[in-house]
Amino acid sequence: MTLFSKVFQITMLLLFLTLFLGRTISLRAKHGVKVFTLVSGKHGLSRCIELSFFILLPLWMCALCLRVFTPSLLAWDAPFLVSPTLRLIGSVLIVCGFSLFIWSLISFGRSWRIGIDTKNSGPLVTTGAFAYSRNPIFVFIDLYFVGSALIDMTPLLIAFAMAVAAGMHYQILQEEGFLQARYGEEYRSYRARTSRYFTMRRWVP
Repeated sequence: MTLFSKVFQITMLLLFLTLFLGRTISLRAKHGVKVFTLVSGKHGLSRCIELSFFILLPLWMCALCLRVFTPSLLAWDAPFLVSPTLRLIGSVLIVCGFSLFIWSLISFGRSWRIGIDTKNSGPLVTTGAFAYSRNPIFVFIDLYFVGSALIDMTPLLIAFAMAVAAGMHYQILQEEGFLQARYGEEYRSYRARTSRYFTMRRWVP
């Protein structure tokens, strides 16, 4: 991993933690909002997948830090492809993802939740970043993990990216069912005009 890639990866990780934890703490302190609602009221597969968030995220951060601060000693930690082009693509994906993440947090306002909040869900957010994607924060997470994997191309980081993409898609499907039941026709109308991941037609004059 090049020096630029190391600095970039650590900078983005610190930015992620600052935004993620900072917004969570701010909402809790200023407005009494309980942001973390993962596994609340969940059972079976849904509960297992949401619990995996608390395991996979720290493991991924540890794997990333090990790649930055230590030499590759094991086969699973050694990149199988070194490509400046892929590193550039990965960096661009991460920067785009973080731009989307910040926009999403602003658009969400006090409604930001990590998980499905069945008690205090608030109004349906359909403006800002949510006018172009029904799940902009999930898109950010996918872009971040895929971009990080492209920068380093180790089997472990690629496996994390694939697992996260699959887990995020499953979580989206669960949330869609909840939103449909909670908001009814309002959500059906929103769903009809806005794509699950990205709505290209909104950029067309």
